[in-house]
Parts: sequence; structure tokens; C-alpha cells
Amino acid sequence: MKRILISFIAITLLWSCGNENVCIEGKIRNGKDLSIYLNKLNIDGSELIDSVKLTEKGNFKFKSH
Repeated sequence: MKRILISFIAITLLWSCGNENVCIEGKIRNGKDLSIYLNKLNIDGSELIDSVKLTEKGNFKFKSH
């Protein structure tokens, strides 16, 4: 039983580490013509990753593969 549990945990960890797909989406009320910026915070400052302009309804989506 312990071997099965340990094998399951190992397989789960290996599978989850290989999956680097990220999707961030949302809606901002009254956000027409606004832009959203996705920054990565580092020790020495921030780094711009991506930016997106909101739709007419205020929706946005960031995707990373």
C-alpha cells in the first residue's frame, strides 16, 4: 500500500511540474480602453511579461504555454 501511495505522489508531482500552461482571465467593470500589465517580481525589480487591452465589455485574458 505504501509503494502505491508513493508511486502515485511521484507521478502526480512529475506530471504537475511538466504542465506549464497558465491562463489568467477576468473582467473589470468600466474597463473599456484600459490596458492590463502582467509583471514578474524579481529581487532586483519587476519585469514586464505581457500586456493586454481590455475588450468593450472589460474582459481580459493572459495565456502562457
